[in-house]
Amino acid sequence: MQKLACWARSISMFLAAISLALIAILIPVGVAARYGLNAPIGWIEPVAAILLVAFTFLSAAVTMADRLHVCVNTFTNMLPARLRIINANVVHVLLLALLVAMAAASWELVQSTLGQSLPEVPALPAAVVYAVVPLGFGLMALMVLANLLAQRLEENSQDKADLQLD
Repeated sequence: MQKLACWARSISMFLAAISLALIAILIPVGVAARYGLNAPIGWIEPVAAILLVAFTFLSAAVTMADRLHVCVNTFTNMLPARLRIINANVVHVLLLALLVAMAAASWELVQSTLGQSLPEVPALPAAVVYAVVPLGFGLMALMVLANLLAQRLEENSQDKADLQLD
């Protein structure tokens, strides 16, 4: 599971970087075309917005993998060590359930847009555009599951070490 999560993290990071690079290229080209050449390119803004959404979801998956997401641990730091572990496990399970539910709901959105296209970019099917959402939620769920399993393995090895010390 860890290898799969590591591979998915690397691919997510690469695709997020590509998305950001394309945004950094497209926006100035669009501005230059609109104001410098007085010839706006209509598809640049919608494509940049799509890339921004892709960047957001892919980066969120990387953030989950690296455990860098926002957390407020003022109260959990006051808990005894064992309760902190239980709390972390409960949070991971709840987060995993939420991410799976969001992936499933967003997949329904993708299915409902099959056969449709975006007015600004007719060559790009709407389902392809929306597919980044369930993909992002699925990647985040994979990262949370990998973190949960790694945490459980760490706890088990710590418990075994504690038993050997006794």
